[in-house]
Amino acid sequence: MKRTTLKRWWLAAPLALAIAACGGGGNSGGGIDGTGGGGIDGTGMAFGTITGFGSVFVNGIEFSTSNSTIKLDDNSVSQSALQVGMVVRVDGSIDNKTAATITVDDAVKGRVENVLDASRLVVMGQTVLIDNQTQRANNVVPAINDYLEVHGLVSADGVISAGFIERKTTLPSPPLAVKGFVKSHDTAASTFVVGTLTVSYANATRNDMPAGSWNGLLVDVKGTACAGQPVCATLTASKVERGGASIASIAKAEVEGFVVSGSAASFVLGSQQVVTTASTVFEGGLPEDVVPGAK
Repeated sequence: MKRTTLKRWWLAAPLALAIAACGGGGNSGGGIDGTGGGGIDGTGMAFGTITGFGSVFVNGIEFSTSNSTIKLDDNSVSQSALQVGMVVRVDGSIDNKTAATITVDDAVKGRVENVLDASRLVVMGQTVLIDNQTQRANNVVPAINDYLEVHGLVSADGVISAGFIERKTTLPSPPLAVKGFVKSHDTAASTFVVGTLTVSYANATRNDMPAGSWNGLLVDVKGTACAGQPVCATLTASKVERGGASIASIAKAEVEGFVVSGSAASFVLGSQQVVTTASTVFEGGLPEDVVPGAK
């Protein structure tokens, strides 16, 4: 038995999908910062943007963090490292509103290659969209060659809707990262393209990547070297893994994101396939609102 609720807030907030399904067990998730785990005994997972604190608010739920492990850049950190606008995966219990693990899921790390206008800039071959909802650390106004960490959701091929941006002078290790959809995958050359960035992965660690073509998959890539600065033409990857939320047999999940393809009956939200039924409840909109690009 399964109950699905779809909520849509138009441009005010991304589409949030609540799923309750029979079953248990965990599933390893993707994430630039090593998102993983399938909840407490696979009972619950929330993937979305932090909207506030007390404990931590994600997708309208306040998760208690009193006994949580919080991970950023593969390191355990305190809750003070979290910021409104960061995208995180919360593994724990939705019913009990408790978080066992919170893992920050960055979108892109690298140099600003171009500033197109006040609301668009290019980082690692990805167009970053900035609006009045984007949180800026220290009111940063990005300039070419600045090193930025961008948190947000991939909204289309080579496009990231930024929730939080921060300029840094001390770079993390590895210093470069990008999330996006694979195209032009060449298995013989061990290369693919994300946005306008070419990724070379011949010597990279690969997690949860299938055999054959990766075209269309949402991936997280880490790397240590770029050909060109500030414009990175080719990233030498040290790690490639599946990106986005991975629900599998988790009993309950809340997922926030952009519709990539499909329609209300069957669509892809970020990297997650969603199938609805006659009993699916739509809140704040109609089935016909579920179209590619819907936020």
